Amino acid sequence: MSKPADLAYLSKENTTLGQALALLESGKMVRISAELSEILADEKNYERIQNASNLEELLEVLSGASKEEKMLRVPCDELLRENFPNLAKRAFL
Repeated sequence: MSKPADLAYLSKENTTLGQALALLESGKMVRISAELSEILADEKNYERIQNASNLEELLEVLSGASKEEKMLRVPCDELLRENFPNLAKRAFL
C-alpha cells in the first residue's frame, strides 16, 4: 500500500507548520527554523499559537505573522492525525 502523500511537507523539522504542530503536540521544541523563531519572538503570536483551538486558527496565526506571503502546505487529515495523535485526541485537527 502506498503512502497517501509525500511526507516532505509534513516534516516536523523542516516546515513552519510542522514545527508549530510539534510544539503544540509536545509542549516543547528543541530546534525551530528562523521563520518560526521570528514569529514566536512576538509574544502575541506565541500566545495566539498556544491558544489556537484548531488547525484553522493555527494557520491564520502562521500566515498572518509571516512577513513574506507564502502558501502553507497542509497535508491530508490522515497524515496529520497519524503524526500528531495528541492534537487529534483534543479535536485540534
